[in-house]
Amino acid sequence: MLDPTCKVRKCVINKKYLHCGYCDQYPCDIFPSEPTQEELVQKIDVEKRWTWEDEKLMEAYSCKKNMDEFKKKLESEKSKL
Repeated sequence: MLDPTCKVRKCVINKKYLHCGYCDQYPCDIFPSEPTQEELVQKIDVEKRWTWEDEKLMEAYSCKKNMDEFKKKLESEKSKL
């Protein structure tokens, strides 16, 4: 199960965005740019396997580059209006 206490998820839901890239405050302090070494070690040591949800969690961490590109494109499109 995805973490119901996830601050990023709560923020996106509260603002009614599809993802952080739509937010004028992106990037912010609550957006996770990448997992800490401790988080990676804990995940690997404790479970020793990846589940579908783990993959989705890692996508969230690895998507900062994609989110930055999306935000840049969105701002460019807004400036043309």
